[in-house]
Amino acid sequence: MNPKFDGDDESLLSSFWEYVSPTSNTNELFASGIRSSRSTSNNDPHNVVANERTGLLDGNRTKDLRSTTTSSTFADSNNDVIYESSQLVQSSLDQLERELRIIENNNLGSAVAYHKACRQSYEYVQSLRISFLRAECFNVSKASLRMTSFWEEKERLFGGGGGGGGGCSSSLSDNNSNDNILGRPIRLSDLDVDDLTALRSGALQLLMPQQQQQQQQPQQHQDQPTNSNNHNMKRTTTLDSHNRGVLCYFPKYDVSKTPDNMTRAWWYYVQCLLFDDDNYGDDDSNNKNIDNDFRGGREGVHHQKHGFVVITYHVGDVSLSEMDRSMNLNCQGLNSLKQLPIRFNGKIHYCFNDYKIRQALNLYRIYATTGRRYWYSSGDGGGDGGATNNEDDSDEDEEESWYLHDGSLIECKYRLRVQYGIPSDDLPLTIEGELIISQHIEWVNQRNKLESSTIMILKHDLRVINLRLIYDIVNLTTAENNNEEQ
Repeated sequence: MNPKFDGDDESLLSSFWEYVSPTSNTNELFASGIRSSRSTSNNDPHNVVANERTGLLDGNRTKDLRSTTTSSTFADSNNDVIYESSQLVQSSLDQLERELRIIENNNLGSAVAYHKACRQSYEYVQSLRISFLRAECFNVSKASLRMTSFWEEKERLFGGGGGGGGGCSSSLSDNNSNDNILGRPIRLSDLDVDDLTALRSGALQLLMPQQQQQQQQPQQHQDQPTNSNNHNMKRTTTLDSHNRGVLCYFPKYDVSKTPDNMTRAWWYYVQCLLFDDDNYGDDDSNNKNIDNDFRGGREGVHHQKHGFVVITYHVGDVSLSEMDRSMNLNCQGLNSLKQLPIRFNGKIHYCFNDYKIRQALNLYRIYATTGRRYWYSSGDGGGDGGATNNEDDSDEDEEESWYLHDGSLIECKYRLRVQYGIPSDDLPLTIEGELIISQHIEWVNQRNKLESSTIMILKHDLRVINLRLIYDIVNLTTAENNNEEQ
């Protein structure tokens, strides 16, 4: 029986052959043999998308796999990032367009909101295509379904536009009403009081260096260049050993009244991570020729490609009632988040220090894995721990994507750092285990200032134009009209 190798096995063993025989081509033959064994499910030489996704046509694919050898010693070592050649991207976009036309012609229920979004802003809808392809590792069929269901869920949460929203409070002012929300990004003004409370609670945070000074310009990641504008808005992201972002959820501090409150807060937060408004227009070398690419700078594109790993922190004095409530909110919220163009290709780590919580988590895991897996996405034959989207996957493979860490704060942080390559020292927690939200609150305040002082122009590249006063546009238009009359 032939062994089954994944991407990191190929990288590790290829490096071994380079070490024992650096002058021979044995490693190339070995890598090509593994790649050819993968072609049984994608054996059409004319299928550009399938072949490039398995690395058959592009030599850079092997180089990318070898570059992950240094992090293969960690337990969570399979992070399959596809090399986005221009041929792959263009072919995928063309196939995605055909898939969307099929959905439109069949008049499926999920296409109603998609049609409405296209009428509000066709350019905005087109600009999101590449992010949905990345979320599904360029599986076009899955990307089309996720893309249409995205607007269906967005309409349910925020309304379809025209003033007032589904689930949003009527206390919003007329200027901040969520008109045409399907054809534009979500803003803070689209969230009601309860949504904003859930957002500002800090229950959901992206892992960041805690030693970073808020009033100083942060030191950028080597793949994240500094933007000359809005330095306060640019944040250094803490990445794990596989260059993935780390999303942390703290159920103890979740003060949302309903699951939809936290879900709307999550939608806004994830949108900001994937499409940073302050970095519109930053170039990405792999996709610089793609029309209407809604890219939020290299940091946002990096998160779209590499995805996130999730940490749910239950350590501390957590009652069973709070645990049950957080599980219900977590389950319903994550079921909605499956529509977002976000790639949860890593493990879900649960940290706790109570055996009762372990029992509840085991029951929750059984409930989650018996149905459709919905909180992360990976390509055919890819993903982490054998958890893929293939229909023949077993529950055992899916359960391997759950990691339960029983112990104190120090013990859990040690396991996350040493065994899984997650820089757990940056967890926003004090020594006593209390949540730190100072940086998160500062970020929310900066977002509020940015959105209240800018006008988002949904044009070809979706740039943000900073204006001192809204009356500058009115006065400029009036002056031009007066000149024309004269």
